Amino acid sequence: DINNAYHVRFVGNNAPNEKYGIQLIGGNGIKVNSFTSDIEMAYIKLIDIDGIAVKYINGQDLLSTIPGGSTYQKHKNAKIHDNLVINAASEGLYIGNNFKNGDEIRMIGAEVYNNCVLNSGWNGIDIKAIDGGIVFNNLIDVAGITPDSTVVDSQRHAFDIVQSANHIEAYGNV
Repeated sequence: DINNAYHVRFVGNNAPNEKYGIQLIGGNGIKVNSFTSDIEMAYIKLIDIDGIAVKYINGQDLLSTIPGGSTYQKHKNAKIHDNLVINAASEGLYIGNNFKNGDEIRMIGAEVYNNCVLNSGWNGIDIKAIDGGIVFNNLIDVAGITPDSTVVDSQRHAFDIVQSANHIEAYGNV
């Protein structure tokens, strides 16, 4: 898990002769939670794992105050690109936020591109509660395959960009 971090680059593109310089097999995947912003995750291969989730825990305050009294947005600028997710137990990629007591916690700005998700148990790529972003050139092959009866139809899509996502440009996704 990545928590309470700013300006993080988790990028595996420096490995000679390997497109995906970071490889994770089995486990819970990569989770980015609480108070994390300005993050880039790229050139990562995840196999038999829960995928990549960049979402924030319910009920957190969106703004933080720094010395001198100015404030800044905590949850912003996720850049997720050039990753390969194979056999994700739930979503291949989950980018955005969820709800608590009807209140939405919103992320500002996301770029999701050139990712490949093969065999996801739930949605291949799930985009929620984001203001402003771009989702392009992603490939999903077989999504929503879990036999789990608790998974509802809305979790069985290749791409799910829900109404709570505003000003999202999406193109070239297959």
